[in-house]
Amino acid sequence: YPIRIVDRPYVLPKGAFEAGLRFAADKEFNVIATNLSFQYGLMDKLDLGLSYAFALKDFEIKGSLNVNGNYELMADDKMYLAANVQLGYNVLAEGLNPLNLGVRFRYNVTHELAISSDGAGLSIGLEDPNSISLGIPVTVAYQVNDNIYAGVTTRLADIEIKDSVTSVFAAD
Repeated sequence: YPIRIVDRPYVLPKGAFEAGLRFAADKEFNVIATNLSFQYGLMDKLDLGLSYAFALKDFEIKGSLNVNGNYELMADDKMYLAANVQLGYNVLAEGLNPLNLGVRFRYNVTHELAISSDGAGLSIGLEDPNSISLGIPVTVAYQVNDNIYAGVTTRLADIEIKDSVTSVFAAD
């Protein structure tokens, strides 16, 4: 399994696992949320994972528990493509999270520079108001050396399809 993140597949190989801890911060860099995750390679082109996200600002341990799966569609030296599905339950809101169907994409411009989209896709609300939206995040990342990987992510668009509460573009 490559140590360089820019060389790693999105889907873990059979028998491999990955555990993670991520923090989110506001514009003043105050840590406001965390996400614990675990992913396991069931087959060479299929993995399953579990994650739990919760707020740290007021330390509310109730959060969102999600199950996800990734399936490798294409992989070569330059481009990587995987389908992604995620579903979960929000303990704090006491309801189902939206069903997310997406695509994970990475194009290696050079051996160090990559353009990617982790989880661009369709979000379908499973409870009232059954909102539907399409999100398009893009990351430009640079593999500084074997141990340091840095990137900047932005959302190109959040497209409201039906009853979405946030949107950059909207359509009826």
